[in-house]
Amino acid sequence: MLWIFAHMAAVRGRLLKALGDEYDPHLEGFGRGAAVQDPGAYPTREELQHASREVNTRLFARLAGLTDADVARPPQGPLPPAVRTLGDQIAFIAMHDSYHVGQLGYVRKALGYPGIVG
Repeated sequence: MLWIFAHMAAVRGRLLKALGDEYDPHLEGFGRGAAVQDPGAYPTREELQHASREVNTRLFARLAGLTDADVARPPQGPLPPAVRTLGDQIAFIAMHDSYHVGQLGYVRKALGYPGIVG
């Protein structure tokens, strides 16, 4: 579950960079296709939570200040062909997050924990 959580923060961190913020959450080992590492090589839960909170704080501030011209500009980074603007990129990352939130819900239930909602 922590790997998925860190992956989500890493992807949000890349979006943050596309929005012009240079904050680096140091989550390179959580990208798409990353090889599983020794558990001791990963950041701690507390470090991941701190990085996620910092990314979210900065990302939400950047998103709040976007203009129509901003969301119409070209996206950054490797993305599906249908993503043609920064607005498309933001929408894709929102879909990406919802996909992984669903995964977290299934993993949580598989581990015997109650559902997140209901």
